[in-house]
Amino acid sequence: MFFVNDDYFNFVELGRTHGISVPIVPGIKLLTRRSQLKSLAKHFSVTMPDELVSAIEIGNDDDCREIGLEYALKQCDALMRSNVPALHFYVMQDVKHVKNIVSTLKKY
Repeated sequence: MFFVNDDYFNFVELGRTHGISVPIVPGIKLLTRRSQLKSLAKHFSVTMPDELVSAIEIGNDDDCREIGLEYALKQCDALMRSNVPALHFYVMQDVKHVKNIVSTLKKY
């Protein structure tokens, strides 16, 4: 799981230098609640990009879901353009947002 695509690419590069040759699939988490900014960073040691944190902090709770989904869509689009082997979504029993992202990305 990551929110900065360069973190994924750096991880893949490091893995390749250590002889890992299997596909390394990026894991995407859709932010839908403001509380996830702290809980995900704390429990999963992920870096939250300043632009995402700022947008969510200044928006209201209803805006958070939209901001998170838009960020994830841009993130996925950039990953697909970089020819990642696949995308894995952490959904926590709520697949409707992933369906929207996947339908938007169907052009690939």
